[in-house]
Amino acid sequence: VNKCFFIGHVGQEPELRYTRNGDAVTTLSLATSRSAKDPNSDGWIEVTDWHRLVFFKKLAEVVGEYVTKGSRIHVEGYQRTREWLDEGRHKRYI
Repeated sequence: VNKCFFIGHVGQEPELRYTRNGDAVTTLSLATSRSAKDPNSDGWIEVTDWHRLVFFKKLAEVVGEYVTKGSRIHVEGYQRTREWLDEGRHKRYI
């Protein structure tokens, strides 16, 4: 099962754009935080992870209109890895 749940804060203004056939696509970065044991002491530290989220069609339009930098959002979806060749013909992943 490939299902992800994220609750976090939006790190930048969402970027809304449209494909050639008119479908909306919105991307944003989401910060999630968790507690982790500090390797240098007996205490705990807060660790922040960044996630790149992509929304499509009507949901993309809603996110682009109502979500702003700093918003706290809950997102449910799935994880996907994409690959491409950069200018130097090296494989890159996101």
